[in-house]
Amino acid sequence: MRIEFSYDPSTASAPAGFTAALAYAAGVLDALITNPITVNIKVGWNEIGGVTLPSGDVAEGGPLGGIGLSYANLVAALSANASNPAAAQELASLPATAPPQIGSYYIAPAQEKAWGLLSPTATQPDGEIGFNAGYSYSFDPNNQTAAGLFAFIGIAEHEIAHALGRIYSDGPLELVDYSAPGVFAKPNTGGYFSIDGGKTNLGQFASNNDTADWAPPSNGDAFGYLVLPGVSGVLTQVDKTLLGVLGFNQAPAPVLPNPVGVVNPPPGPSGRGHRPAHRGAASGLTRETIRAESGNVHAPVRSAFLHRGGGDNDAIDTGRAGGRNFRADDSDNDRFYVDDREGASAVSSTLAGFHAGDVATIWGVTPDDFTIDWLNARGGRGHTGLTGHFTASGHNEVSVTLPGYTIADLSNGRLSVSFGASPGEHGSPGGVYMDIKGV
Repeated sequence: MRIEFSYDPSTASAPAGFTAALAYAAGVLDALITNPITVNIKVGWNEIGGVTLPSGDVAEGGPLGGIGLSYANLVAALSANASNPAAAQELASLPATAPPQIGSYYIAPAQEKAWGLLSPTATQPDGEIGFNAGYSYSFDPNNQTAAGLFAFIGIAEHEIAHALGRIYSDGPLELVDYSAPGVFAKPNTGGYFSIDGGKTNLGQFASNNDTADWAPPSNGDAFGYLVLPGVSGVLTQVDKTLLGVLGFNQAPAPVLPNPVGVVNPPPGPSGRGHRPAHRGAASGLTRETIRAESGNVHAPVRSAFLHRGGGDNDAIDTGRAGGRNFRADDSDNDRFYVDDREGASAVSSTLAGFHAGDVATIWGVTPDDFTIDWLNARGGRGHTGLTGHFTASGHNEVSVTLPGYTIADLSNGRLSVSFGASPGEHGSPGGVYMDIKGV
Protein backbone atom coordinates (compact mmCIF):
# COMPACT_ATOMS: atom_id res chain seq x y z
CA MET A 1 0.00 0.00 0.00
CA ARG A 2 1.07 3.56 -0.61
CA ILE A 3 -0.42 6.41 1.42
CA GLU A 4 -0.33 9.82 -0.25
CA PHE A 5 -1.02 12.91 1.86
CA SER A 6 -2.44 16.20 0.64
CA TYR A 7 -1.86 18.94 3.20
CA ASP A 8 -4.48 21.56 3.95
CA PRO A 9 -3.18 25.18 4.19
CA SER A 10 -3.57 24.89 7.97
CA THR A 11 -0.58 22.56 8.15
CA ALA A 12 1.75 25.44 7.27
CA SER A 13 1.58 26.36 10.96
CA ALA A 14 2.28 22.84 12.23
CA PRO A 15 5.48 22.37 14.29
CA ALA A 16 8.76 21.18 12.85
CA GLY A 17 8.83 17.41 12.62
CA PHE A 18 5.08 17.09 11.96
CA THR A 19 5.25 15.96 8.33
CA ALA A 20 8.26 13.68 8.91
CA ALA A 21 6.56 11.93 11.82
CA LEU A 22 3.35 11.58 9.82
CA ALA A 23 5.33 10.03 6.97
CA TYR A 24 6.92 7.65 9.47
CA ALA A 25 3.50 6.53 10.73
CA ALA A 26 2.26 6.07 7.17
CA GLY A 27 5.37 4.05 6.36
CA VAL A 28 4.57 1.60 9.16
CA LEU A 29 1.12 0.92 7.68
CA ASP A 30 2.43 0.95 4.11
CA ALA A 31 4.92 -1.77 5.01
CA LEU A 32 2.30 -3.80 6.86
CA ILE A 33 -0.50 -3.74 4.24
CA THR A 34 0.46 -5.42 0.98
CA ASN A 35 -2.55 -4.58 -1.20
CA PRO A 36 -1.18 -2.74 -4.29
CA ILE A 37 -3.26 0.39 -3.77
CA THR A 38 -2.70 4.12 -3.36
CA VAL A 39 -4.74 5.74 -0.58
CA ASN A 40 -5.14 9.52 -0.69
CA ILE A 41 -5.62 11.22 2.68
CA LYS A 42 -6.19 14.91 3.42
CA VAL A 43 -4.32 16.29 6.44
CA GLY A 44 -5.30 19.22 8.64
CA TRP A 45 -3.68 20.99 11.59
CA ASN A 46 -6.18 22.00 14.28
CA GLU A 47 -8.95 21.14 11.82
CA ILE A 48 -10.32 18.31 9.75
CA GLY A 49 -12.13 18.99 6.51
CA GLY A 50 -12.06 22.71 7.32
CA VAL A 51 -13.82 22.23 10.67
CA THR A 52 -11.95 23.18 13.85
CA LEU A 53 -11.31 20.22 16.11
CA PRO A 54 -13.10 20.23 19.49
CA SER A 55 -10.79 21.13 22.37
CA GLY A 56 -11.13 17.68 23.93
CA ASP A 57 -10.14 15.74 20.81
CA VAL A 58 -6.44 15.15 20.31
CA ALA A 59 -7.08 14.06 16.71
CA GLU A 60 -9.79 12.83 14.37
CA GLY A 61 -9.91 10.79 11.19
CA GLY A 62 -12.28 8.99 8.88
CA PRO A 63 -13.01 7.92 5.30
CA LEU A 64 -14.54 10.09 2.59
CA GLY A 65 -17.16 8.60 0.29
CA GLY A 66 -17.62 4.84 0.18
CA ILE A 67 -20.42 2.47 -0.75
CA GLY A 68 -22.92 0.11 0.87
CA LEU A 69 -22.86 -3.66 0.34
CA SER A 70 -25.36 -6.32 1.26
CA TYR A 71 -24.26 -9.02 3.67
CA ALA A 72 -23.93 -11.54 0.84
CA ASN A 73 -21.85 -9.16 -1.31
CA LEU A 74 -19.65 -8.20 1.64
CA VAL A 75 -18.90 -11.84 2.44
CA ALA A 76 -18.23 -12.53 -1.25
CA ALA A 77 -15.84 -9.57 -1.51
CA LEU A 78 -13.93 -10.60 1.61
CA SER A 79 -13.77 -14.21 0.43
CA ALA A 80 -12.43 -13.23 -2.98
CA ASN A 81 -9.94 -10.58 -1.93
CA ALA A 82 -8.93 -10.84 1.74
CA SER A 83 -6.17 -13.45 1.71
CA ASN A 84 -5.08 -13.15 5.33
CA PRO A 85 -5.54 -15.57 8.26
CA ALA A 86 -7.74 -13.24 10.32
CA ALA A 87 -10.26 -12.73 7.52
CA ALA A 88 -10.27 -16.45 6.73
CA GLN A 89 -11.04 -17.36 10.34
CA GLU A 90 -13.73 -14.71 10.53
CA LEU A 91 -15.38 -15.91 7.31
CA ALA A 92 -15.43 -19.49 8.56
CA SER A 93 -17.39 -18.41 11.65
CA LEU A 94 -20.00 -16.17 9.99
CA PRO A 95 -23.63 -17.29 9.71
CA ALA A 96 -25.11 -18.14 6.33
CA THR A 97 -27.74 -15.42 6.64
CA ALA A 98 -27.30 -11.77 7.54
CA PRO A 99 -27.52 -10.62 11.16
CA PRO A 100 -30.91 -8.96 11.61
CA GLN A 101 -29.75 -5.56 12.87
CA ILE A 102 -28.02 -4.38 9.67
CA GLY A 103 -29.35 -4.09 6.13
CA SER A 104 -26.33 -2.59 4.35
CA TYR A 105 -22.66 -2.53 5.31
CA TYR A 106 -20.56 0.61 4.75
CA ILE A 107 -17.31 0.07 2.83
CA ALA A 108 -14.64 2.79 2.82
CA PRO A 109 -12.87 3.77 -0.43
CA ALA A 110 -9.57 2.23 0.73
CA GLN A 111 -11.38 -1.09 1.18
CA GLU A 112 -13.00 -0.68 -2.24
CA LYS A 113 -9.54 -0.29 -3.72
CA ALA A 114 -8.21 -3.31 -1.82
CA TRP A 115 -11.11 -5.46 -3.06
CA GLY A 116 -11.01 -4.34 -6.70
CA LEU A 117 -14.30 -2.39 -6.44
CA LEU A 118 -12.52 0.88 -7.22
CA SER A 119 -9.41 1.63 -9.26
CA PRO A 120 -6.39 1.04 -6.99
CA THR A 121 -4.90 4.35 -8.17
CA ALA A 122 -8.05 6.50 -8.18
CA THR A 123 -7.02 10.02 -7.23
CA GLN A 124 -10.02 11.33 -5.29
CA PRO A 125 -9.53 11.81 -1.51
CA ASP A 126 -10.19 8.51 0.28
CA GLY A 127 -10.04 9.88 3.81
CA GLU A 128 -9.07 12.77 6.04
CA ILE A 129 -7.27 13.25 9.35
CA GLY A 130 -6.62 16.22 11.61
CA PHE A 131 -4.53 16.91 14.72
CA ASN A 132 -5.29 19.35 17.51
CA ALA A 133 -2.85 22.27 17.84
CA GLY A 134 -3.79 22.61 21.50
CA TYR A 135 -1.65 19.63 22.51
CA SER A 136 2.12 19.15 22.61
CA TYR A 137 3.54 16.18 20.74
CA SER A 138 6.74 14.18 20.48
CA PHE A 139 7.51 13.76 16.77
CA ASP A 140 10.77 11.87 17.31
CA PRO A 141 10.35 8.16 16.40
CA ASN A 142 13.06 7.29 18.89
CA ASN A 143 11.52 9.20 21.80
CA GLN A 144 7.78 8.57 21.85
CA THR A 145 7.61 8.41 25.65
CA ALA A 146 8.80 11.95 26.37
CA ALA A 147 7.27 13.23 29.61
CA GLY A 148 4.37 15.61 29.10
CA LEU A 149 4.17 15.06 25.34
CA PHE A 150 1.67 13.01 23.37
CA ALA A 151 3.24 10.26 21.26
CA PHE A 152 2.41 11.49 17.78
CA ILE A 153 3.24 8.39 15.73
CA GLY A 154 0.74 6.11 17.49
CA ILE A 155 -1.92 8.83 17.28
CA ALA A 156 -1.23 9.22 13.56
CA GLU A 157 -1.47 5.45 12.98
CA HIS A 158 -4.77 5.50 14.88
CA GLU A 159 -6.29 8.21 12.68
CA ILE A 160 -4.88 6.86 9.41
CA ALA A 161 -6.50 3.52 10.23
CA HIS A 162 -9.82 5.35 10.73
CA ALA A 163 -9.38 6.87 7.27
CA LEU A 164 -8.76 3.39 5.87
CA GLY A 165 -12.14 2.22 7.21
CA ARG A 166 -11.55 1.30 10.85
CA ILE A 167 -14.87 2.75 11.87
CA TYR A 168 -17.96 1.33 13.51
CA SER A 169 -20.79 2.55 11.31
CA ASP A 170 -22.77 -0.46 10.07
CA GLY A 171 -19.54 -1.80 8.59
CA PRO A 172 -17.44 -4.97 8.63
CA LEU A 173 -16.43 -4.48 12.27
CA GLU A 174 -19.99 -5.28 13.29
CA LEU A 175 -19.32 -8.84 12.12
CA VAL A 176 -16.54 -9.34 14.68
CA ASP A 177 -18.31 -7.63 17.59
CA TYR A 178 -19.85 -10.11 20.05
CA SER A 179 -21.68 -9.97 23.36
CA ALA A 180 -21.45 -13.77 23.84
CA PRO A 181 -20.36 -16.77 21.76
CA GLY A 182 -22.52 -16.83 18.65
CA VAL A 183 -24.30 -13.59 19.61
CA PHE A 184 -23.45 -10.34 17.82
CA ALA A 185 -23.42 -7.26 20.04
CA LYS A 186 -25.94 -4.53 19.39
CA PRO A 187 -24.35 -1.61 17.51
CA ASN A 188 -22.43 0.88 19.64
CA THR A 189 -22.78 -1.08 22.88
CA GLY A 190 -19.13 -2.00 23.32
CA GLY A 191 -18.94 -5.74 22.72
CA TYR A 192 -15.72 -7.68 22.33
CA PHE A 193 -13.58 -8.43 19.28
CA SER A 194 -13.61 -12.04 18.11
CA ILE A 195 -12.80 -13.76 14.82
CA ASP A 196 -14.01 -17.25 15.82
CA GLY A 197 -17.70 -16.63 16.35
CA GLY A 198 -17.32 -15.09 19.79
CA LYS A 199 -15.43 -17.98 21.37
CA THR A 200 -12.25 -15.97 21.94
CA ASN A 201 -12.23 -12.40 23.26
CA LEU A 202 -9.35 -10.55 21.59
CA GLY A 203 -10.20 -7.11 22.95
CA GLN A 204 -13.01 -4.97 24.33
CA PHE A 205 -14.50 -2.32 22.07
CA ALA A 206 -15.20 1.07 23.60
CA SER A 207 -18.83 1.83 24.42
CA ASN A 208 -18.87 5.44 23.24
CA ASN A 209 -18.94 7.25 19.93
CA ASP A 210 -15.60 5.71 18.92
CA THR A 211 -16.57 2.07 19.19
CA ALA A 212 -13.94 0.97 16.69
CA ASP A 213 -11.36 1.76 19.38
CA TRP A 214 -10.33 -0.39 22.32
CA ALA A 215 -12.00 0.42 25.61
CA PRO A 216 -9.94 1.91 28.45
CA PRO A 217 -7.63 0.93 29.90
CA SER A 218 -5.81 0.59 26.59
CA ASN A 219 -2.80 2.77 27.37
CA GLY A 220 0.03 2.23 24.93
CA ASP A 221 -2.10 0.69 22.15
CA ALA A 222 -2.28 2.68 18.91
CA PHE A 223 -5.96 1.77 18.46
CA GLY A 224 -6.96 2.52 22.07
CA TYR A 225 -9.64 5.11 22.81
CA LEU A 226 -7.62 6.70 25.59
CA VAL A 227 -4.36 8.52 24.86
CA LEU A 228 -2.11 9.89 27.60
CA PRO A 229 1.03 12.04 27.49
CA GLY A 230 4.30 10.20 27.87
CA VAL A 231 2.80 6.87 26.70
CA SER A 232 3.80 5.49 23.31
CA GLY A 233 0.99 4.09 21.17
CA VAL A 234 2.23 0.80 19.72
CA LEU A 235 0.59 -1.00 16.80
CA THR A 236 -0.12 -4.38 18.43
CA GLN A 237 -0.77 -7.78 16.90
CA VAL A 238 -4.47 -7.44 17.76
CA ASP A 239 -4.50 -4.10 15.89
CA LYS A 240 -3.06 -5.88 12.85
CA THR A 241 -5.67 -8.63 13.19
CA LEU A 242 -8.36 -5.95 13.19
CA LEU A 243 -6.98 -4.51 9.95
CA GLY A 244 -7.05 -8.04 8.55
CA VAL A 245 -10.78 -8.48 9.12
CA LEU A 246 -11.30 -5.12 7.43
CA GLY A 247 -9.97 -6.84 4.32
CA PHE A 248 -6.38 -5.60 4.18
CA ASN A 249 -3.75 -8.20 3.43
CA GLN A 250 -0.51 -8.08 5.34
CA ALA A 251 3.12 -8.93 4.86
CA PRO A 252 4.11 -12.15 6.65
CA ALA A 253 6.40 -11.67 9.61
CA PRO A 254 10.00 -12.53 8.72
CA VAL A 255 11.28 -15.95 9.75
CA LEU A 256 14.93 -16.57 10.54
CA PRO A 257 16.52 -19.09 8.16
CA ASN A 258 17.20 -22.55 9.53
CA PRO A 259 20.64 -22.27 11.15
CA VAL A 260 22.71 -24.45 8.84
CA GLY A 261 25.33 -23.26 6.39
CA VAL A 262 23.17 -23.04 3.25
CA VAL A 263 19.44 -23.79 3.28
CA ASN A 264 17.81 -25.33 0.20
CA PRO A 265 20.62 -24.33 -2.16
CA PRO A 266 19.64 -24.14 -5.83
CA PRO A 267 21.98 -25.37 -8.56
CA GLY A 268 25.12 -23.34 -8.85
CA PRO A 269 28.45 -22.85 -7.07
CA SER A 270 28.63 -22.03 -3.41
CA GLY A 271 31.30 -22.30 -0.82
CA ARG A 272 32.60 -21.39 2.58
CA GLY A 273 36.20 -21.46 3.61
CA HIS A 274 39.12 -19.69 5.24
CA ARG A 275 40.14 -16.45 3.60
CA PRO A 276 42.72 -13.83 4.39
CA ALA A 277 41.50 -11.20 6.85
CA HIS A 278 39.35 -8.60 5.12
CA ARG A 279 41.04 -5.19 5.16
CA GLY A 280 38.20 -2.98 3.95
CA ALA A 281 35.20 -1.56 5.77
CA ALA A 282 35.28 -3.95 8.72
CA SER A 283 38.69 -5.20 9.86
CA GLY A 284 39.14 -8.64 11.34
CA LEU A 285 36.86 -10.61 8.99
CA THR A 286 38.05 -14.19 8.73
CA ARG A 287 35.45 -16.19 6.81
CA GLU A 288 33.74 -15.78 3.47
CA THR A 289 30.52 -17.25 2.13
CA ILE A 290 29.83 -16.66 -1.57
CA ARG A 291 26.48 -17.36 -3.17
CA ALA A 292 26.36 -17.34 -6.95
CA GLU A 293 22.63 -18.13 -7.07
CA SER A 294 19.66 -17.61 -4.76
CA GLY A 295 19.19 -19.27 -1.40
CA ASN A 296 19.20 -18.76 2.35
CA VAL A 297 22.67 -18.34 3.81
CA HIS A 298 23.68 -18.59 7.45
CA ALA A 299 27.16 -17.69 8.73
CA PRO A 300 27.78 -19.82 11.84
CA VAL A 301 31.17 -18.24 12.64
CA ARG A 302 32.22 -14.89 14.00
CA SER A 303 33.26 -12.03 11.74
CA ALA A 304 32.01 -13.25 8.39
CA PHE A 305 32.29 -11.74 4.93
CA LEU A 306 29.32 -12.42 2.66
CA HIS A 307 29.02 -11.49 -0.99
CA ARG A 308 25.70 -11.98 -2.75
CA GLY A 309 25.62 -13.41 -6.21
CA GLY A 310 22.62 -13.54 -8.56
CA GLY A 311 19.07 -14.39 -7.61
CA ASP A 312 16.31 -12.67 -5.73
CA ASN A 313 14.71 -12.80 -2.28
CA ASP A 314 17.63 -14.32 -0.40
CA ALA A 315 17.78 -14.53 3.37
CA ILE A 316 21.23 -13.83 4.78
CA ASP A 317 21.94 -14.37 8.47
CA THR A 318 25.11 -13.00 10.04
CA GLY A 319 25.33 -12.00 13.62
CA ARG A 320 24.15 -14.88 15.81
CA ALA A 321 27.79 -15.68 16.40
CA GLY A 322 28.70 -12.04 16.98
CA GLY A 323 31.71 -10.12 15.84
CA ARG A 324 32.11 -7.73 12.92
CA ASN A 325 30.36 -8.77 9.73
CA PHE A 326 30.41 -7.35 6.22
CA ARG A 327 27.78 -8.04 3.59
CA ALA A 328 28.02 -6.90 -0.03
CA ASP A 329 24.83 -6.93 -2.10
CA ASP A 330 23.82 -6.81 -5.73
CA SER A 331 20.71 -5.29 -7.28
CA ASP A 332 18.23 -7.96 -6.14
CA ASN A 333 15.90 -7.72 -3.15
CA ASP A 334 17.17 -9.59 -0.11
CA ARG A 335 16.70 -9.78 3.64
CA PHE A 336 19.59 -9.46 6.05
CA TYR A 337 19.29 -10.76 9.63
CA VAL A 338 21.01 -9.83 12.87
CA ASP A 339 20.00 -11.57 16.10
CA ASP A 340 20.19 -9.83 19.47
CA ARG A 341 18.22 -12.45 21.39
CA GLU A 342 21.23 -14.65 22.01
CA GLY A 343 24.94 -14.83 21.34
CA ALA A 344 28.05 -14.22 23.33
CA SER A 345 29.23 -10.86 22.03
CA ALA A 346 28.30 -7.60 20.37
CA VAL A 347 27.38 -7.58 16.68
CA SER A 348 28.50 -4.93 14.20
CA SER A 349 27.35 -5.37 10.61
CA THR A 350 28.00 -3.33 7.48
CA LEU A 351 25.45 -3.73 4.66
CA ALA A 352 27.27 -2.46 1.59
CA GLY A 353 24.97 -2.03 -1.39
CA PHE A 354 21.78 -1.86 0.68
CA HIS A 355 19.10 -0.47 -1.61
CA ALA A 356 15.37 -0.11 -2.25
CA GLY A 357 13.67 -3.48 -1.72
CA ASP A 358 16.23 -4.79 0.77
CA VAL A 359 15.25 -5.35 4.40
CA ALA A 360 17.45 -5.56 7.49
CA THR A 361 15.80 -7.43 10.35
CA ILE A 362 17.26 -7.02 13.84
CA TRP A 363 15.73 -9.68 16.08
CA GLY A 364 15.04 -8.80 19.70
CA VAL A 365 14.91 -5.00 19.30
CA THR A 366 11.79 -3.12 20.41
CA PRO A 367 11.22 0.65 20.65
CA ASP A 368 10.20 0.33 24.30
CA ASP A 369 13.10 -1.75 25.64
CA PHE A 370 16.01 -0.49 23.55
CA THR A 371 17.79 2.81 23.21
CA ILE A 372 18.00 3.46 19.48
CA ASP A 373 20.63 5.94 18.29
CA TRP A 374 21.11 6.98 14.66
CA LEU A 375 24.51 8.37 13.67
CA ASN A 376 25.78 9.85 10.42
CA ALA A 377 29.05 9.16 8.61
CA ARG A 378 30.05 6.09 10.62
CA GLY A 379 31.65 2.87 9.44
CA GLY A 380 34.94 1.78 7.89
CA ARG A 381 36.91 3.53 5.16
CA GLY A 382 35.06 3.53 1.85
CA HIS A 383 31.80 2.33 3.39
CA THR A 384 30.60 5.08 5.71
CA GLY A 385 26.96 6.01 6.16
CA LEU A 386 24.02 5.80 8.53
CA THR A 387 24.61 3.61 11.58
CA GLY A 388 21.87 2.39 13.88
CA HIS A 389 23.12 1.59 17.36
CA PHE A 390 20.77 -0.51 19.55
CA THR A 391 21.40 -1.04 23.26
CA ALA A 392 19.40 -2.45 26.16
CA SER A 393 20.14 -3.88 29.57
CA GLY A 394 20.74 -7.62 29.35
CA HIS A 395 21.35 -7.57 25.59
CA ASN A 396 24.48 -7.45 23.48
CA GLU A 397 25.15 -4.22 21.64
CA VAL A 398 24.12 -4.28 18.00
CA SER A 399 25.16 -1.85 15.26
CA VAL A 400 24.08 -1.85 11.63
CA THR A 401 25.72 0.46 9.08
CA LEU A 402 24.08 1.36 5.75
CA PRO A 403 26.75 2.97 3.57
CA GLY A 404 25.52 5.88 1.51
CA TYR A 405 22.51 6.62 3.74
CA THR A 406 22.01 9.42 6.29
CA ILE A 407 19.63 10.23 9.14
CA ALA A 408 17.59 12.34 6.71
CA ASP A 409 16.69 9.15 4.80
CA LEU A 410 14.62 7.98 7.79
CA SER A 411 12.13 10.75 7.08
CA ASN A 412 12.48 11.54 3.37
CA GLY A 413 11.15 8.21 2.11
CA ARG A 414 14.39 6.34 1.30
CA LEU A 415 14.20 4.21 4.46
CA SER A 416 11.36 3.00 6.64
CA VAL A 417 11.53 1.52 10.14
CA SER A 418 8.90 -0.77 11.64
CA PHE A 419 8.55 -3.20 14.52
CA GLY A 420 6.71 -6.49 14.84
CA ALA A 421 6.62 -9.98 16.32
CA SER A 422 6.75 -13.44 14.79
CA PRO A 423 6.14 -16.97 16.08
CA GLY A 424 8.85 -19.56 15.76
CA GLU A 425 8.82 -21.60 12.57
CA HIS A 426 10.90 -24.28 10.85
CA GLY A 427 12.95 -25.01 13.93
CA SER A 428 13.95 -21.38 14.47
CA PRO A 429 12.82 -19.19 17.34
CA GLY A 430 10.42 -16.33 16.77
CA GLY A 431 10.18 -13.12 18.74
CA VAL A 432 10.09 -9.37 18.40
CA TYR A 433 12.05 -7.65 15.67
CA MET A 434 12.84 -4.35 14.02
CA ASP A 435 12.83 -3.95 10.23
CA ILE A 436 14.82 -1.36 8.29
CA LYS A 437 13.59 -1.31 4.72
CA GLY A 438 14.98 0.38 1.66
CA VAL A 439 12.13 2.17 -0.11
